[in-house]
Amino acid sequence: MSKSICLLLGDVINSRGIKNRKQFEKKFQAALEEIARRHKDAFTLPVKQWKGIDEIAGLIKTPGDIYKIITTMNELLDPEQMRFVMAVGQIDVSSKSKDISLLDGPVFHEAAMKMGEIKKEKWLFGVAGDGSLEAKALHVQVNSLLLIRAGWTEKQRKIYYLYAKNENQEKTGKQLKITQQSVSKTLRLTAGTQVLNLENKLTEWANAVFANR
Repeated sequence: MSKSICLLLGDVINSRGIKNRKQFEKKFQAALEEIARRHKDAFTLPVKQWKGIDEIAGLIKTPGDIYKIITTMNELLDPEQMRFVMAVGQIDVSSKSKDISLLDGPVFHEAAMKMGEIKKEKWLFGVAGDGSLEAKALHVQVNSLLLIRAGWTEKQRKIYYLYAKNENQEKTGKQLKITQQSVSKTLRLTAGTQVLNLENKLTEWANAVFANR
């Protein structure tokens, strides 16, 4: 017996280069707990470690929430980052386990294959099992924004993360103990204000087009 689901698979980029593995593992676990708390309504089964410390898997209710989940995870792990695959397909439900590591089905194999492909092609996000125009558009839009972020320095990302929460340069500067002018300069150099606007529009678009799927 099987049913169609939406799987989110994540893999830490260049995990072999992480020097302090014990410290990273604690950070990784804390990030997973925070993701489950912040986005609890987005999951059928929350993300957890899958096949080792460097990979995660979770079942999501709709692709509309996927970008926020991805960016939250990357923010919590910064400076380490992850690449992700969204896979739509069949899962074996003969077991009623609520532990995703105990589940199986074709969708897991499709996701793993797609992960291998995007690693070779240097993408940060891929879609498997859904060849629709909407899914292709999601692939393009998510990769475009993630690649922009990847080109920022750790300091620039830190300023952006806080500004995205505050949407106020002066408040962001005070919290980081830097001037409002420094925040403004960073946002100008990174096109941060425009990126935030595009990210919000992407989430709106994805929620609209995938609402009935």
